[in-house]
Amino acid sequence: MCHKTVTAMIILELESQKKLSLTDSIKKWLPDQNIIGSEKITIHHLLSHTSGLHHFPDGKQFEHLRAAIESPDELVRLFANRPLAFSPGSKWGYSNANFVVLGLIAEQVSGQSYLKLVNAYIAKPAELSKTGHEERYEIVSHLALPYYLTKDGSYSGLPRVSPMARFAAGSIYSSADDMAKWMQHLITGKDSSGRIFRKMTKPRVSLPDSVAQQGGVPPNYAYGWFVGELDVLGCKTYVVEHGGSILGYSSKLRYFPDHDTIISVTSNTTQNIKKVVNQLSYQFLDSTLCKP
Repeated sequence: MCHKTVTAMIILELESQKKLSLTDSIKKWLPDQNIIGSEKITIHHLLSHTSGLHHFPDGKQFEHLRAAIESPDELVRLFANRPLAFSPGSKWGYSNANFVVLGLIAEQVSGQSYLKLVNAYIAKPAELSKTGHEERYEIVSHLALPYYLTKDGSYSGLPRVSPMARFAAGSIYSSADDMAKWMQHLITGKDSSGRIFRKMTKPRVSLPDSVAQQGGVPPNYAYGWFVGELDVLGCKTYVVEHGGSILGYSSKLRYFPDHDTIISVTSNTTQNIKKVVNQLSYQFLDSTLCKP
């Protein structure tokens, strides 16, 4: 599942219930975490990746820790004492740390675990039967094992990562059809989720040209979504999308509002699925409407 979109949805649901404000600081809700800059970083900064918190995983250190991490607090310690990469609100910088902190804030505000929040605000309303959140090592029915592609072209198994090494930045499991079903739920707006989805996908910050061009993503970031016009194999059209990846698993959820088309792809290998998503996108788009 595209984890950032789920956590953003939970936060905005709590905001709609007036349980928090997007102008609230980290310090207000997590005073004991002692995160550098927490008095200046707001929930808005976290949602839009403009906080300045450093991204993780961070090289070899995380590789050694990822199987042993048992709580979100241990994740926070990986970045809490690092000086900010930039002043909050001054730049854009993608960081898993933002959404780990958002998950902790959501738990603090609601008094519920992240698992219960995922079930209450995502899985239950959209009637998703193959979507959930791992809080510990457990047997998940029909969960695909992760693999990586070796240099000789064969596949080799990968060890599972502790669920708490991902938390609200990457611990959701789902299926391609459940992801598409959730997007359809957001589009149709049968409950508050439709209104919140429109707020979620309003552009908040323009990405640096190098990020959009190298990453092949739309030019703007909203709250948990990349948005804007994207050139898909020569076909320019407006896109709302986000992807997710973690040690052998990857996913991409892409929506074309002007064509009423959803592309949902999941993979259990380290292969980049960008090419597959673009090819599928091109096949399903109406070429007569997409000519430059």
